[in-house]
This record gives sequence, structure tokens and C-alpha cells, in this order.
Amino acid sequence: MTSTDGSGSVLFVGHDASRTGAPILLASALRWATRQQSDRMDLRLVLLDGGPLIDDYRRSVPTRLLHGGVNAPLGRLGAAARSVGLPVRAGEGTHGWVLRPSRADVVVANTLVSLPFSARVAGRGTRLVCHVHELDGVADRVLPEGSRRTALVGRVDRFIAAGAPV
Repeated sequence: MTSTDGSGSVLFVGHDASRTGAPILLASALRWATRQQSDRMDLRLVLLDGGPLIDDYRRSVPTRLLHGGVNAPLGRLGAAARSVGLPVRAGEGTHGWVLRPSRADVVVANTLVSLPFSARVAGRGTRLVCHVHELDGVADRVLPEGSRRTALVGRVDRFIAAGAPV
């Protein structure tokens, strides 16, 4: 946040609302953040795809689902392709313009999968935080080594990780 009085806005970006590690941790973090926030702080969430935790998210913060309904099968197909190492780039084709009118002071990418979209939404002057959950070859599959990854990693102001191996 840009102010010291507790005001400001934080936009969280999650890759989906599945019952897996990173989305479960995000649901917990959102519940914690809403208990800690002042009335002047605006917390929001954007999900790149849906899943069974979406109602939990919506109970905590205003939540926007980008890939739902007719787009959901395509999102699942892309996730499946990435999980077996096929070169599908995370976050491609999403509409970053949807959020531009209500830009946040801080954007938190909950995973490397959500980092490309988060970086597009953050814009200049917005702090970008990335919570890295991915281990081993998963990080290389979702965000392959190269100039794109270098640019994205260089854009991040702060990383959150469980430890050095991450």
C-alpha cells in the first residue's frame, strides 16, 4: 500500500479456486486479511479460472471470475496441458483491460501461473508481489526460462516463499 494510515487497495490474483495447496492457502490468507483490514482498505480478488472454493473466496472479498462458463473447459484443457509439460503459456488471452479502471496500490500474484496476468494489471507505480508455491520443474513448466520470465521476475517488487528451495 502507498499510505501509512491503513488505506489503500490490494488486488489478489489466483489461478483458480480448486481444492489444492495454493488456492487453499489463498482462501486462508483472504480470511485473515479481511479480519485485519481497516475500513479504508479495499481488498479484491480476480480468479483466472473457477473451482469449488469460489464461494469461500466470495464470502471474504469481492471476487471476479475471468474464465468461467463457456471458457472453463478451455482453462481446464490449458491447465492439463501445462501439467504434463506442454508449452501453454499461463495467463495468455486473459483480458487485463477489465481491471484497469480500478487499479490497485498492490497486486499480489498468488502463484507463478497468475504472475503474467498480475503484471499486466499492475501497471506502473503499482507494487507487485508474487507468492511462489511452485517447486522443482513445475516453475519451469508454467513460466519457462527465457526473456519473458526474466522480464516478469524483474517486475516483481517482493516475493513470498516458504524457503530457499522454492
